[in-house]
Amino acid sequence: MADRHNKGQGLLIIAMIIVIAALILAMLYRIFTMTPAYVYQRSIYFAFKMNPQIIVQQLGQLTQGIVETYAINYSNFLITQGIILYLHALTQSPVPYSLGSLIITEISILVNSIYVPTGIAIPTARPKPSISVVTGFYGALNIKGINYIYSGGNESSIAILLNTTYNMPTLGIQHLTLNNGINLTAWITPPSTCEAQPQVINITTEVRCIFNFKYDNYTCTGPSIYSTGNANYLWAPLYTAFPSNEYRTRGQGWVAEGGPYPLVFVLPIDELAANSGFKISAVFNVTQAIASNNNYEIGVQVLGAWPGTLQGTTSYPSTGYSVIVQGSSGSNTPSISVYAGDNDNIKCGTININQGLINVTIYVKPTSPITWQNIINSQPTAQLYVNGVYCTTIYLPSLIFVPNTVFGNDAYMLSGIDPNHGQEIGSWTALILQNAAVINASIKLYNTYQLPSNVYVAVSANNQPALGTIITGLNITPVIGPKTFNANYTVCNITSNAVVFNIAMPKPKGYPNTQYLLIINYSNVRLILNPWSPSALETMGINPTYPVPNGYSATSLIPYMAYIYNETSGFLIIVTYFINTGIPTLLTIYSGLYMTQIIESTIYTTLGFVKPLPFMNILKVDNISPMGTLSIFSFNETAINLAPGYMVVGQVIPSTETESSGFANPNNPYPSSLYNWITGYEHFPNQTLPYTYFYPTIMNCYYYNQNNQNYINSYIYFSYEDNQLLYNGYTQYNLGSCQGW
Repeated sequence: MADRHNKGQGLLIIAMIIVIAALILAMLYRIFTMTPAYVYQRSIYFAFKMNPQIIVQQLGQLTQGIVETYAINYSNFLITQGIILYLHALTQSPVPYSLGSLIITEISILVNSIYVPTGIAIPTARPKPSISVVTGFYGALNIKGINYIYSGGNESSIAILLNTTYNMPTLGIQHLTLNNGINLTAWITPPSTCEAQPQVINITTEVRCIFNFKYDNYTCTGPSIYSTGNANYLWAPLYTAFPSNEYRTRGQGWVAEGGPYPLVFVLPIDELAANSGFKISAVFNVTQAIASNNNYEIGVQVLGAWPGTLQGTTSYPSTGYSVIVQGSSGSNTPSISVYAGDNDNIKCGTININQGLINVTIYVKPTSPITWQNIINSQPTAQLYVNGVYCTTIYLPSLIFVPNTVFGNDAYMLSGIDPNHGQEIGSWTALILQNAAVINASIKLYNTYQLPSNVYVAVSANNQPALGTIITGLNITPVIGPKTFNANYTVCNITSNAVVFNIAMPKPKGYPNTQYLLIINYSNVRLILNPWSPSALETMGINPTYPVPNGYSATSLIPYMAYIYNETSGFLIIVTYFINTGIPTLLTIYSGLYMTQIIESTIYTTLGFVKPLPFMNILKVDNISPMGTLSIFSFNETAINLAPGYMVVGQVIPSTETESSGFANPNNPYPSSLYNWITGYEHFPNQTLPYTYFYPTIMNCYYYNQNNQNYINSYIYFSYEDNQLLYNGYTQYNLGSCQGW
């Protein structure tokens, strides 16, 4: 019996061991084969039973982590390729809405996969994020051909606030609300915040272009500017005089037999491109005229409503100001005269002839600093120097306000009138030649900027001083890209909601094409400020020397238009001259520039392929016109950097437009077929960045103001033939009224 009893106990022990082993195996199987979410759910469940507060804290921390992660990633995205958010295809879906949708999706995934299955936390409604993004900057570092960050605001912020409400049936808790978010703001503040005075430095930049007509080349240099090419593409002889009476000879330059004939510079030159003035120099050769006992005439025309003379029948252009040197074989010291149009001439001394060569240098220096206020409906004046000697006071063009135009809107016209002599004023330049040659020429554009050596930046995080903020510097040039520099800064004040830094700025090099930015880094959320943008300067009590309206940092106006007709291909190109009087900005084009044109009282819209004309642009970086393509899904947009100064953008006119204009009619050939066009330019929605000032402009028409002054703005016409750009005149007649017939 004892043996049987022992056997029974042994079997029971063995059975118990087998059961325990099976349970252990089952537990191990469950642990290693169950989904992580299930294990996490059970751990949360047991932890919740032990301490519910831990779960609430954990849910809040996870939600806050999502918000902060998106803020970090979004700020980095804005720096590298934020300009993509500016695509026309995306403007119907506001950025804050899109960012909020991403956060809602992430929160929903978190809650529905971890908390809802256990019944611990059940959302009562969709999360409600509140997004506010005032970037003030648009990154294009990942856009090939641009490699730049556009920043023009004096404030930058990212604010993400999220409210979520849950029911927790396990504990009987209803409507538990969690508030999460991040609010980081940085802004330029006046020096008075730190009881300081602005320390201002003045810099004057120079863009210099040297044209060698003997060998048909040019070089332009300036602040972050380097451009080379054929001089023939930037200087155009008269169409009717080329090549029999006006031609270029290697070793001699441009030669005029008879005349006078103009050699036209194809870019406008005025106070908008050079707020501190400009110089134009040319070296003429009159050896042949002296040897042949012929009279000669040489000179430079500036600020014309159109360039030069047309047929060589008028000695002096009837518009702008012309510095003319006339001489004969018997005169070694010919006189210098200044003509206001073809009116009264002012004697400005004599000039020496050195081995048959005559140098003429004109310096136009504004009488007072150029601001937006004194170029609107009020013509500024300038001093005219000839070969370093003051000669007379002249007038500069201004933006004339034209109410109730033919397009049913208000617009500006870049034009002017000399009140003393009555001739029209504009922005066109030409060299004047009669029985002479021009060997070379140079153009210098001067701009002056006032910049603070110290700037003051306030940073606030969640409406508290953002202690721990790190500030680094970034100088950045289109195409070339960014370079960091160490920012020297100290804390100069702590207010109830912000910490204020005093930042010493480095000496600028390459400004304004190279911009000096500040990266504000708080907990890896990065914002960018431009302390030397016009709006930032205004905040610091410094009057910007840019002619830019208050609150803006750049302009995007088209004050002039020209046409190029290719004699070989038959193509007709609209040449639009953008003027940017501020810091670099970006023009984005989806389907074309938004222009309206009136042809014989019928309104047309012109849209076509648009791109910069490299051969007509001198404001290049590394001999490249910065531009790229913004692409998302099937949408592509052209992105064009608008440097300070004039930028030339070309647009091929659609065939329907040319047919409507009668351009193809042999009885009404180019350019007279375009005389009856009036063009208005308006910005396409979101065509330029938000801190860029724009206003409709109107061209190729006249406007009588209340004082019966007649202002005009005319197209300029060019032809292209045998690898040479030719000047084909301006709208001489049939100029329509800007306000309708």
